[in-house]
Amino acid sequence: KEIETLTNSIKELEKQLKEQEKTLEEKVKVQKEKEAIYLKAKEAADKEYKPAQETLERQKKDKSFDEQKLQEYENNYKETGDVRDLRILAYSYVSLKKYDLAEKTYLQLIELENYQPDYASLAQMYDYKTQNYENAIKYYKLAIEKISNKTQKFDARDYWVRIGDIYFLQNNFVEAEKAYKNSMAFKHPTDGKTYERNMLIEIYKSQGRTEEMKKLEKQNKSWWNN
Repeated sequence: KEIETLTNSIKELEKQLKEQEKTLEEKVKVQKEKEAIYLKAKEAADKEYKPAQETLERQKKDKSFDEQKLQEYENNYKETGDVRDLRILAYSYVSLKKYDLAEKTYLQLIELENYQPDYASLAQMYDYKTQNYENAIKYYKLAIEKISNKTQKFDARDYWVRIGDIYFLQNNFVEAEKAYKNSMAFKHPTDGKTYERNMLIEIYKSQGRTEEMKKLEKQNKSWWNN
């Protein structure tokens, strides 16, 4: 009986050893799979590294070139005092994301020449680059006030649309409605004015102004059918 017990113990031990070996084999297999995945990832990363590094170096060179051109524009203005060189300088500051310098330069241009497109350029920088919407609205309105010819008159439509969009996003629907209506007044007679009507429809819908909303929807439908 003692021998039988020992035999069973040995068998149980062998079973446990086999299970341990199996577990170990699985661990080794998993580790190898991990290593294979790592090597593939490293290989892919190595392939991407070179072009990425080349792009980075190219960007550094481009930035260095832009800085050199900027220095050239600054020197040109110092030598000539020509507002055209100052305007190029303002564009360059915006391009290089030097918005504080761009703002200062545009304000200088406005003081020197009171030129309508400079008001518009400054408004667009505030709007699209620095998200200073209060100043964007201010200078869009000043750009509209300074309009002096037919071409600029139709540009006013875009300025009023942007003013309307800013007010709309701020949930200031009273001012947004005024801006979109002003935009429609400036638009070319052959323009459908559908964008402004669509925005006004959204405003009227939020305010429960059903009759006004239906009237604009009818006008839009009529425009598209013509």
